[in-house]
Amino acid sequence: MNKTAKERLLRITDSSNWASFKNLWGVLCALIVMCLIVAIIEPKFATMGNTLIILRNASVNAMIAFGMTFVILMGGIDLSVPGVMASAGMISTGVLQLLTGKSNLDPGNLGGVHAAGIIFVAIMAGLLVGLAVGFFNGFFSTKFKIAPFIVTLGTNYITGGVALLLTKGSVIAVRTPQFILMGTTLAGGVVPVQIVYLLIIFLVMFVILNNTKYGRRIFAIGGNEQAARYSGISADRIKISSFMILGVLAAFGGIITCARLQSGQPKIGTNAELDAIAAAILGGTSFTGGIGTLTGTLIGAIMLYVIQNGLNLMAVSQYWQPVAKGAVILIAVYVDVLKYTRRRKKRQTR
Repeated sequence: MNKTAKERLLRITDSSNWASFKNLWGVLCALIVMCLIVAIIEPKFATMGNTLIILRNASVNAMIAFGMTFVILMGGIDLSVPGVMASAGMISTGVLQLLTGKSNLDPGNLGGVHAAGIIFVAIMAGLLVGLAVGFFNGFFSTKFKIAPFIVTLGTNYITGGVALLLTKGSVIAVRTPQFILMGTTLAGGVVPVQIVYLLIIFLVMFVILNNTKYGRRIFAIGGNEQAARYSGISADRIKISSFMILGVLAAFGGIITCARLQSGQPKIGTNAELDAIAAAILGGTSFTGGIGTLTGTLIGAIMLYVIQNGLNLMAVSQYWQPVAKGAVILIAVYVDVLKYTRRRKKRQTR
């Protein structure tokens, strides 16, 4: 191999794309091994019905984790997810109840254009909550140079409190069938609709991250923000927009969760931010920024629910589930630190 070829190979193997590729294969192998072990111990695990249950339960977390991946890729973090899910869900169901009440119609008998219009307004009201909170998080963390951890922790308390204040902690019952179908439909009579949402959002986010200038700028900011700014990239705008994307995804997750539960509940989304962060980190997204894939995040989200489902099938106490999740996350973070240290030493020796 000549010198030019060696230099080209060295550039490839030291690139963020190559690092992301290696991480992806590692987490995929870990998921396969985990599934094989659980399937051997508990044969009921390896059934189509159980697989669909895992994917349905992992769908909302995975959708939110895609947005979290965008934020983490640029060295940020967002802890406001539970509050956004709760407030968006409560506002959507509250608007739905308000509009059907003003129409003086039985929610169970709404049909046609009237029902579609009411449901559209209710959904948009919830999504706007996520958009507004995401903008607030991004704006204050970038323009005022406040750590995202602090800003989003504060907004999580605020939005969670708003969800409780709107109804004084009570549940808003949903009786509109068309809204309920958003969370209970089985596509083709078999596949839960949450999986369909997941696939659509994954494809859209994948294209944005990997095939647009916006996605390339996210990686550039995460790799070296100062250099990205010198090259003319508006880092603040990209960061703010990534928080807004995450806010919308968290709001959508809250809305479809309320649709599935057939009620607006102010306590949905508890620990959702931790599960989203865990999915991204397990999937190979580096906390140092610049390295990560949405495919890896999807695998990480599925892995979390494989752990939970497997422990349930093996009749392991539910109190052990967070212990198992925590141990897996610590291992993933430790591996990430080792890889970061290795990359830094390699650059220093050149």
